[in-house]
Amino acid sequence: MKIDIEKDKLQKGLSYAFKTSDIEKVLTENQIESNVYLTYSKSKIFFDAWYSPPTENMGYVRLYVRGGSIQSDQRKEAVIYMNDIVFPDFVGWLKRGIKLPKNSTKLFNDNYFRRDFI
Repeated sequence: MKIDIEKDKLQKGLSYAFKTSDIEKVLTENQIESNVYLTYSKSKIFFDAWYSPPTENMGYVRLYVRGGSIQSDQRKEAVIYMNDIVFPDFVGWLKRGIKLPKNSTKLFNDNYFRRDFI
């Protein structure tokens, strides 16, 4: 597994809800092999991901993951939400996509995943 990381520096009072090692652990434990492009940003989007199946030109799965920032005082609740809800939903969505045949139109119609922190 290869992970490319782009990370915005946050101002005081902001935090991210997960670490790169969390994504790596979730994918490894679920035996998901992919090149991962991980972006941490100041975005209002809490967590989203795009799945790109292998093609003739790119013979491997590509996964684009983005984590947005949250208020630092919400980090504890956000970590619990990530571990209990977001990561299990994310893995389920990803596994469904990986199991589809390479010529399935559903690969391209259901290749986006998003969860917001409420």
